This record gives sequence, structure tokens and C-alpha cells, in this order.
Amino acid sequence: FFPLAGKSQNAINLEDAIRIAKENNTALMASGARVQQSEQLIKTAFDIDKTDIYYNYDQNNLDHNAEPLNVFGISQKLTFPTVYSQQKNVLGHQTKLMDYQYKIDEITLEKEVSIAYKKVVYRKMLESRYKYLDSLYQQFSHASKRKFEEGGTNRLEYLTASSKQKEISAVYEQSKQEYKVALRRF
Repeated sequence: FFPLAGKSQNAINLEDAIRIAKENNTALMASGARVQQSEQLIKTAFDIDKTDIYYNYDQNNLDHNAEPLNVFGISQKLTFPTVYSQQKNVLGHQTKLMDYQYKIDEITLEKEVSIAYKKVVYRKMLESRYKYLDSLYQQFSHASKRKFEEGGTNRLEYLTASSKQKEISAVYEQSKQEYKVALRRF
């Protein structure tokens, strides 16, 4: 558990973060919609063309009493029955591919959220360690300065303690920034 950097006092764990990411990730939602669309397309495998009704009047085509023929007709295209079953198989395989892609997208999202979460936790722990070291070195630098002013130590010791404190302070500030970047990424 870790607090979300002063924006909220609630703690969030990895499982909640993954759940929230799955609910709000638009790429994952789109992948799920493609799976549903592909499942709906399976029903179109047995789509038979509409029946056409036609009328034709042709003066060049004469019947036995030398009058033009009025031709009425119905037409419909039917393919061989195995074509429909093969179309259904193809659409079924495409649905499986879409489902596999959805699962891959879901696993990738979980991985990215896990990595970002662990980076935030790591950076927060690192920041707290450097904060503790910074306070120790501030006390040490202050004590070294007092000792130098009273003449109990030489200037080199005082400057070494002061520079070490500034170095740790700079590393602490850098760790705070890295934590903020990791939190923003998360």
C-alpha cells in the first residue's frame, strides 16, 4: 500500500490499480468491442442474397402470335452449402484471434500497471530513505560546524561534513522528483 502523493489519503494496492486500469483503459475497451463485433459477424455466415423479382418487356422477343413477350421472373443467388459452413469457420477463427488479441492486450495492460506501481513504491521507499539520511547529515553537519566553531576540529572535517550533507540533500531532492515522475506515469 502507498498513499497517492498528498492528492488522496486513500491507499491503493496493485489489484485495485489493475482493476481500475482495466475499467478505464480505452484501448482495452476497443479490443473488447472488436471481439463482440466479431462474434456478431459469425451470424452473417449464412446470409443468403435477397430474392429479386423482375419484369421484362421485349419487342424483339415475339411469341407464336407475333406479339412481344411480357416476361416475369424471380431470381436468387445461392452458393454451394459448404461455402456457408466455410464462411462460418473463417469467422469463428477470426473471433478466436480477436479474443486472443484481447487477452494479450489485457495481460500487457496488467504488466504495464504492475511495473508502474512497483516503480512508484520503490521510488517512495527510496525517497523516505534519503529523507532520513538527509536529516542525519543535517544534524551531522550542524554538529561539525559547532565543533569547528569551538575549535574541536579542523576546517577540512567541517567542509567534508558540509559537502556530504549538500550531496545527500541534492540526491534527496532528485529522489523526490523521480517519485513524482513515477507517480505521474502510474
